[in-house]
Amino acid sequence: MAEKVIDFKEGDPVPHDIVPCHVLPPLTWKKEIPECTLTWKQMIGPSIIMSGLALGSGESVLWPYVAAHYGFGLFWAAVIGVITQYFLNLEIERWSLVTGETVLTGFARTGKAWPWVYLACTVIPYFWPGWATGGGAVISWMVGGTTSLWAVIGLLAIAVALSLGPVLYNTMEKIQTVLVLLVVAIAIIGGIITFDTNAYVEFAKGAVSFGYMPEGIDLAFVLGAIAYAGTGGAGNLAQSNYIRDKGYAMGKYVGRITSPITGKPETIPATGYWFPQTEENVNRFKKWFSEATKEHFVVFFIITIVSIVVMSAVAYSTVHGMDLGEGMDFIKQEGLVMEQMLGPWFRVMWWLAVWGALMSTALGVLEMSARLTSDIIKTNWLRDNESWTYSKLFYLVLWFQTLAGVLILGLGLNQPVTLLVIGASLNGIVMFLYSTHLLWINTRILPKSLGPGAARYLVLLWAVAFFGYFSMKLIADIPSKLGLV
Repeated sequence: MAEKVIDFKEGDPVPHDIVPCHVLPPLTWKKEIPECTLTWKQMIGPSIIMSGLALGSGESVLWPYVAAHYGFGLFWAAVIGVITQYFLNLEIERWSLVTGETVLTGFARTGKAWPWVYLACTVIPYFWPGWATGGGAVISWMVGGTTSLWAVIGLLAIAVALSLGPVLYNTMEKIQTVLVLLVVAIAIIGGIITFDTNAYVEFAKGAVSFGYMPEGIDLAFVLGAIAYAGTGGAGNLAQSNYIRDKGYAMGKYVGRITSPITGKPETIPATGYWFPQTEENVNRFKKWFSEATKEHFVVFFIITIVSIVVMSAVAYSTVHGMDLGEGMDFIKQEGLVMEQMLGPWFRVMWWLAVWGALMSTALGVLEMSARLTSDIIKTNWLRDNESWTYSKLFYLVLWFQTLAGVLILGLGLNQPVTLLVIGASLNGIVMFLYSTHLLWINTRILPKSLGPGAARYLVLLWAVAFFGYFSMKLIADIPSKLGLV
């Protein structure tokens, strides 16, 4: 949409014909987008958090599970999934770089029903504490006790840690940096020690076996694995929040969520800003987008690909072809095989890597889901309520989700892979939904000078088709699963 207003005053509302308002207040004029004086190295942080979100699902569990049970024939879907998510995440970033709003607020501008839809998309798939349960299972192998007990301890520890850090984003970046570096380092060591040329040859073959489906594999599992080849689901939407908290572009004008116990309140406006598309401003935006693209490629894309390949190759090299049982038994068996190779320390090291990956994702999921939920509620229904700040809402939702996870575990639903597949398959459908929505707001609302070029437009179309195909297949398969046909 071309910009029609030339004469404006900073702080004035942006007319509806430039950026739709609907039920939300209009954007506010700013004279300029901040200049990008940072290199991509200095911008590192948001993608570290996203990598931590990704490590404990597809990278450590679902794709190694596929390699252990079925080999590498399906890995074409993992490669396509990671590449697609890389470009999707950058389109999620685009809206926040331009406006300083989260992408969920951008979606809400297109109709008053959308906040309710995305609230459901954020809450329902992440009620299942599969990551904390997986971490609890690993700890129980090492020190005894029950999976549920250690999962509950893990959930509560995460909620406490997030509640005590003065600035939420800084807490997440520090913890996830440690966990991601630890997990990747151990994974690479494990990959070197268990190196099997045949595993990587088979991976290369599987990466180009487009359309192949292993016999007997469940469609919900396939959709879940594709969604979690990367962060997956609503988790990708949080990239918008993280770059804003890091101070990218128009996010420099927006405050951050702080702890009500140890932090100092910061002002977070319900809606964002708009700048005139002068040559200087457009060039500044392009510099921000270029550096953000490099940061996301080096940190998110490379870490995700390396993690999937190495951890899946270890699974294939150590336990493929064995009687592996169900769920996470293959990871337990991996550790026992490694113990035979180099002793108990190697088994413990590998299990610690898997535990770290699962807990990094459990941490990321709790924080991300509470962040997105509180963002939707505050922006759409409580934006004029000064008592309910973003911070108060965030910590209320955080502890609600934590206690809900404890309740689910208490009811006996504690099979990690089952919980992961439930959440992942739902998130695959969510990705179809927001891929379509991104295509709309980034091409129909943003001006051409700030929107995606032809190549990225085609990638968005591809994402809609890719996730749409698998989502429709999954939905069509529901009647047979329920025994209705």
